[in-house]
Amino acid sequence: MLRSLRRISIYPSGHLVPLWVRGWQDAVRLLRDGAGEAAVARLRDFFAELTTRMWEDRPLDAVVGPGSPS
Repeated sequence: MLRSLRRISIYPSGHLVPLWVRGWQDAVRLLRDGAGEAAVARLRDFFAELTTRMWEDRPLDAVVGPGSPS
């Protein structure tokens, strides 16, 4: 969880925080309902979407790392 949030803060993708929040809220809700497999599936889908959107947002010539402007 923290690693994915850290990636959002390093990459110029702060606008994806609502997606991050929604993905984790969905997973927690599924776990509370006893749907562990569905929670894992939701997290996999969420990470795939997050990664794809971050990749699409990043300019090809961008330098990404700690201290990089976002």
